[in-house]
Amino acid sequence: MNFLRGPTAAILLLALIAAGVGLYVDRRAPQVDVSGDLAVGAPFPALKLTDLDGRPASLDHWKGKKRLVNFWATWCGPCREEMPALAAAQAKYAAHGVQVIGVAQDDPDSVRKQAREAAPAYPWLLASADQATSAQAGNARNLLPYSVLLDDQGRVLASHLGKLDDARLAQWLQR
Repeated sequence: MNFLRGPTAAILLLALIAAGVGLYVDRRAPQVDVSGDLAVGAPFPALKLTDLDGRPASLDHWKGKKRLVNFWATWCGPCREEMPALAAAQAKYAAHGVQVIGVAQDDPDSVRKQAREAAPAYPWLLASADQATSAQAGNARNLLPYSVLLDDQGRVLASHLGKLDDARLAQWLQR
């Protein structure tokens, strides 16, 4: 226990304090509403997407429904944390014409593996590897998770950078 004295102890104590402060700040950081390059009421851009089998896919498949488009990745902790809330929202609001759609900005094999393990409760699509798809969708910071709410005609109603919680989902989807 002699190593816990002197400069080593002070460094260890400072490291523990810094880690604690970092965790506290991360948990308390406000979620940011952003509109990026897309204004409310603007048409949502056509994105180059595929389904999990590699076939071309389009968000227009769900035209006529209110769509919550959620950009995520398998390596993104907050993305995985919000998935149960998105699944619950899909189950709760599907009868009211709502469709949740996950758009993975990730390695296709990693996404397919997670789909086999998690059996997603809403459709997952793959973003094209050669473009920053969420940036095209108004995510100027290109951070994940990022979500955009579209009306039944594909116009932007709202966007959100960060993890969606139950309260925000209810606010968005009960409109």
